[in-house]
Amino acid sequence: MKFEAKVNDFDNSQYNVGRTIPMKFDACDYYGVTVENIVATAFIDDQEATNKGKPNDANLFRHSDDGQQYIYNADTTGYPVGFQTLYAYLDDGQTISETVEFTEKSKKK
Repeated sequence: MKFEAKVNDFDNSQYNVGRTIPMKFDACDYYGVTVENIVATAFIDDQEATNKGKPNDANLFRHSDDGQQYIYNADTTGYPVGFQTLYAYLDDGQTISETVEFTEKSKKK
């Protein structure tokens, strides 16, 4: 399992601090059947992630309404500029991760 190929809308995996990062992954068994009973927690580096947007409970991923993936809308407010690693820790011991860059919001002129 891994985060979707494009965790964000950018090809270079950059986010302005303060934006929401939609962390998503799908989970299938050996036969390709979607697994719907996974418990997964969201972290950014070594901190429990906080949610933004459509609510998640604490730092738990939710199973999507269409049943195809697990979703967590992570709030990047308060994180430093630089590279951060997003994690999904699954209850079976697996870990999914992806490193992205948090950038400073550009000011409009």
